[in-house]
Amino acid sequence: MGKVETIIDRSKDLTLNKASGPLTIEDLVGAAKKYLSKDPTGKVLWDLKEADGSALSRGDLQEFHHHLSELPTISQKRKIAIVVSRTLGYGLSRMSEAYATSEAIPAEYYITYSIEEAMSWLEIDMTKAKNSIQNG
Repeated sequence: MGKVETIIDRSKDLTLNKASGPLTIEDLVGAAKKYLSKDPTGKVLWDLKEADGSALSRGDLQEFHHHLSELPTISQKRKIAIVVSRTLGYGLSRMSEAYATSEAIPAEYYITYSIEEAMSWLEIDMTKAKNSIQNG
């Protein structure tokens, strides 16, 4: 089982989910429910660079988005950046984006190999964000 650490910075309207280890559907659903349970931020960064998603199946991703679609706060549109380290993670993230669309989850997605690119796309100042994340 993997680990997902969630840091919420309301001043930047940002949620950072930093994952590590072998991820399961329970890890993803747990983290998402945590930040979507009340007053979710409009910007979300999933840092999956240290995570292993090789055990996740297509069915797991469908289940994940089905769980999300049932949350009352999911109707708020948000920007979601996903940072991966391998092509497998990139492919899973693209598949995840497609399932979100099929569940009518209102979000814009950006998938990249770079934290800097993700933060830029989310319109977050990297210098200030690094300080917040390290102190958060």
